[in-house]
Amino acid sequence: MTMFLVPFILSLSIVFTRLTHPLSAGIMLLIQTTLISISSGMISSSFWFSYILFLIFLGGMLVLFIYVASLASNESFELSITLALLVIMSSTIISTAVLLLDPLLSIQSVSMEHSFLSAKNVPDMFSISTHFIYNFPTMSLTMIVILYLLFTLIVVVEMTSVFSGPLRLSK
Repeated sequence: MTMFLVPFILSLSIVFTRLTHPLSAGIMLLIQTTLISISSGMISSSFWFSYILFLIFLGGMLVLFIYVASLASNESFELSITLALLVIMSSTIISTAVLLLDPLLSIQSVSMEHSFLSAKNVPDMFSISTHFIYNFPTMSLTMIVILYLLFTLIVVVEMTSVFSGPLRLSK
């Protein structure tokens, strides 16, 4: 599955260089982040890293969206059909090239008993990765991080004021 996401990620990277509107670039970054988070979650033993990566990028995208909406609020947004066709054609060409040139992706070489996600490997893999965070040696570090994030959230909420908004004046 990861090998099928890689050509799509590459084609979206090519299309990203052709975008001119900030909102379309933001949507493209959000799609890229989602695909990269999915592929990194499939590679690693747990989806925690990809989940945190997605949340960090989503928070950054929200800040960028508010900034762009306050600066360029009257600019029109138009979708381009040629850009959509470019994405479809480039991802098709790249995925076909990957499938034809990689001998490991042939149907005969893929077997479920040699697979990374076979049924016998899944319980051991997830039990090791999730119990490690909450057991004794790292439990105190996890609690310190949770309390630090809670304290930071409370401080940021107290620092922000209802009357201090974006750059636009409210009427």
